[in-house]
Amino acid sequence: MKILRCLFTLIQIGVLSIILSGVAGDCNTYQESPSEENAMPSEDTTAPILIGGTVKDGEEDVDYEAINEGKTIEVTFSEDVSGNITLQTEGGDHIGWIGIVEGTKGTLELVPGKEIAHKTTYVIKGKVTDAAGNETEVSISFTTKDKA
Repeated sequence: MKILRCLFTLIQIGVLSIILSGVAGDCNTYQESPSEENAMPSEDTTAPILIGGTVKDGEEDVDYEAINEGKTIEVTFSEDVSGNITLQTEGGDHIGWIGIVEGTKGTLELVPGKEIAHKTTYVIKGKVTDAAGNETEVSISFTTKDKA
């Protein structure tokens, strides 16, 4: 990157009159070597990625009793996000769990009386956004196991 560096003189005449003037011959051009310290930050165009959680998309025979006892279902993202998640039936009916998205985690919290059932397909749905505005649609489907 070529840099033009000049010396300027600030001249003040009166209270409100300010004049900036370049001094002839005081400008230098030099080649700057690239370094991490003065590099321009690159624009973030990468959407957050789902990297883990309590259940995986398409998972079957999920232990519904363990989830009800633990009282939460979590999903983990590759970076800090904001947004929303909900727990629904396969048909799109909301189960009534409380969805919280904070940092790299999305958490669905059990509301007493809204426990998940056996041999049922559920979907975690939502949308999250990173600090740069990149969005990710969340859709994780899982099916609970039959009664023992």
